[in-house]
Amino acid sequence: MGAPLQYFGEFLTTAIDTAQAGLPTYVERAQYHDVFLDNPVPYDSAFWQGHTTLLPPEAVQQALLDQQRQQRADSLFRPAAKATTTAPTQVEAKPGFRLLSRIRYGISAGAWPLGVPAAGLAVDYAPAGSGFRANGTAQVKAQGLTGWWSGEYLFDITDELAVRVATRHVFRQFSGDGWEAGLSYQRNLRPRHRPVFGRLGLAYTHQAVARSLGTFDNANGSFRVGGTTLKADEISLAVQSVTNAVQPKLGLGLELSRKIELVADLGYLLPLRTRTELQVQEESGFFYRAVRPRSSCPIPR
Repeated sequence: MGAPLQYFGEFLTTAIDTAQAGLPTYVERAQYHDVFLDNPVPYDSAFWQGHTTLLPPEAVQQALLDQQRQQRADSLFRPAAKATTTAPTQVEAKPGFRLLSRIRYGISAGAWPLGVPAAGLAVDYAPAGSGFRANGTAQVKAQGLTGWWSGEYLFDITDELAVRVATRHVFRQFSGDGWEAGLSYQRNLRPRHRPVFGRLGLAYTHQAVARSLGTFDNANGSFRVGGTTLKADEISLAVQSVTNAVQPKLGLGLELSRKIELVADLGYLLPLRTRTELQVQEESGFFYRAVRPRSSCPIPR
């Protein structure tokens, strides 16, 4: 590998221009190619009179010389090197750590268009062959938007392209869970300043939106719905709409620090399929399980 490299350097300046050159706007993420000041001036001998600049102090020079002599003396007693030499190997991170370094996560909140007129809902449900019966009502207020919050994970394929997976929960008078998966692309629009990212995304979305009709006692034993046996002491009913859609997105992101980024995205839903159904769900009992949408009782349109 050869003798160790000893390097000594100094930065010399006699002029710092604070009037014509702007101050760095984002010191935390200064890049190698950033230019803070480019204003060469003639050497000012009067300014540097009495300053030792080009050579290290004598004590430092003597210490470096003693160290070099000691290394040469030690090399005389080392065994002869083999004829074949190998290139120095670089210690690489384990594959698991490399993968973890590509994972990011975050939380978000927003609104979805959900145009619902004021209406009343009623259900009278009695599965065949069972003594269970549920008769419930609910009022729906008119609204145009519904709120949601989401937790998401991103896996970086490149510095700009990532795979995104998120879960979503709807709130206000409607509730429901969903998920989305797709690709997210972002590009730094200000490479020499605090990063501002232009963002593009495309995702496949599956979302359920439900209005509860109440919870009812089940004192008549077990019964079957869509091939699933329900045994809980309490059964809840809800009218549920399930939508599958494609969602393109466009947005901006602002880096607040090296680990925190604030983003705002605007998306447009392109529905592929929507179905309405009655969701029957266990609310108590030793085992808690829900009838999945494919096993629920559909309500004819």
